[in-house]
Amino acid sequence: MKRKMVLLLCMAVVATSLVGCAKDVQKSDLSNLKNNIANELGEVTQETVGREYTLSTYAAGSMDNVYTIDENGNEINHYNLKDYQSVFDKLGVNIESAIISGIYDGIMYFYNYNYDADVTMVDFYALDTATSKTEKFFSVSTDYGVSRVDYYNDKLYIDIREYETNKHEEHVFAKAEDSLTFTEEESAISDILEQAGDNYVYAADKDSCYTRSYDKYGFLISVVADDNDSELWSYYKVTTDEAIAIDSLQKVNLSFDGYSDKWVYMTTYGQPDTVLVCYDIENDVQHKITKVSKSGLLLGYDNDTAKVYYYEAAEKKYGISDYSFYCYDCSKDSATPLYKQSTIPGTGHTIFGKDGFTLINGQIYAIELAGNTAGWVKFDTDKNIFADLNMPLAEYSVFKYGTVNYDSHEDQCPYCGIAIYKDYTENFVLDPKYSAHADEINALLAPSLEYTPQEISEADCQEMHADYPEQSCETDETYVDNVQIINDRYLAVEITGYWYGGGAHGMPSDGQRIFDLTTGEELGLYDFFSGSEDEFKALVAEKIKEDYTKNPSPYFAGSTQEAYDQAYEYTSEGDVFFESDHITYKFAPYIMGPFASGYITVDIPYTELLGTTTLNRL
Repeated sequence: MKRKMVLLLCMAVVATSLVGCAKDVQKSDLSNLKNNIANELGEVTQETVGREYTLSTYAAGSMDNVYTIDENGNEINHYNLKDYQSVFDKLGVNIESAIISGIYDGIMYFYNYNYDADVTMVDFYALDTATSKTEKFFSVSTDYGVSRVDYYNDKLYIDIREYETNKHEEHVFAKAEDSLTFTEEESAISDILEQAGDNYVYAADKDSCYTRSYDKYGFLISVVADDNDSELWSYYKVTTDEAIAIDSLQKVNLSFDGYSDKWVYMTTYGQPDTVLVCYDIENDVQHKITKVSKSGLLLGYDNDTAKVYYYEAAEKKYGISDYSFYCYDCSKDSATPLYKQSTIPGTGHTIFGKDGFTLINGQIYAIELAGNTAGWVKFDTDKNIFADLNMPLAEYSVFKYGTVNYDSHEDQCPYCGIAIYKDYTENFVLDPKYSAHADEINALLAPSLEYTPQEISEADCQEMHADYPEQSCETDETYVDNVQIINDRYLAVEITGYWYGGGAHGMPSDGQRIFDLTTGEELGLYDFFSGSEDEFKALVAEKIKEDYTKNPSPYFAGSTQEAYDQAYEYTSEGDVFFESDHITYKFAPYIMGPFASGYITVDIPYTELLGTTTLNRL
């Protein structure tokens, strides 16, 4: 490590000449570093065109709708991923697991983990959204992690890091004007990355590639672990010819988060009250942003204005919390409240105002719920309100057809007072306008509020609770996930859950209840399917056999016949989900495959199951 640190500090000015090791410098030298670099290398490169931003949709229950906007929040394009389902299927890429890194000038860039090759690879694709043509233009083994993908100055930058050696690379691709043809070029800062060896080198933030960061600020940040203590780090400003130690950030218990020309943003180890530490490079001052509640999280920061955004959560009851959002101005060393939100039963784990939180040119974009539709909004700092951008993301069907109630309770240990059992349960309440039998259906959907208090002995308390308080608490959560009315007659309510009783992870649950709106009755598979149980089991097993043939990796089975036999054995009526034109059958984790495989599902059209195109009761 020491030898590699010397190499980092002794960088070449040009390929044929070397300079001596950099000496420690004073604050004034640090503050003038960017100007010195500009004088030596000329003006830093600026982006030649307005930047197109992609608003992430990994929130609010939908990944279908993708929007791109300009720096002022004006919509440039809207894409629905369902329109490209067949394209992804043809590539053999699961559209739900593909990582979309951005859409620029109508080209969608995404990457996917390919487990079918002899060596697991990360494959990078470009998809022309106008023609649906695709091109796989780059692949790298999973020995490398993808740090970021950035579209900058009409070129695509892919920053990767090799896990074993910690080697950093930046791959630059120029696209031909009239085709999906890509030419790889050398990165302008490849010498810095190469000379860094196994030391960590960082871009300014998660959305900027190394080159964008260097062009904007004139340096990269290198962070070096201490030889004797892995939790101590030393920070350096790195240019093409030297690495300058940041005096006050040597052997500190602070991990890197981002930087600008005036600030370095860091998080702390072992200090749960701290959201972020902002280090003022020019004035050699650390600003520690602390939180009041036990639950709080950094949302982001604006490099140019040194404003940090975070939120705090206050639990009212188990599963229900209030959220307060703040902006901390590092230059003024003060925090300003922005807005408040609360848990909305029926929306799963979505936290509106937090999920999708994005900063673009100092403006806050987030996801809000209006009626039964979630969509993108922009926070108006003058009026302290969110302005709707008319960019819908997802419909929450539970609020289209009714409302959601909840119940929550908690048991404490009688000897030490820690929580030993927590329960959160939601139930759907149908709007009477959809059925004259709404009261009967709602009575069937109402949860049983009876529960058995947890029993604990004093010996169990002494053995477990002091050392393992979290694992000693059993939790059981039930959510209303999706509601639909099928064929104008049948109400289908999907209910998901998660139980935890200690250990590495808990167990998810997923089920559906279906009701006849014309009678108020709760129905099951054999109210629609005229065949026998054996016939149904064989139908599901045959679908599993087909799925296994296409992709055996999620399964325990070692052959198609074994997959068929296992599916036949474990198929039951209770795992059927009714849709508008088919059923979906779901096998829970550990039945057909490991926990990591999640639910293994197959679809059976009504034409095969019932002999009709729609759902009809016998």
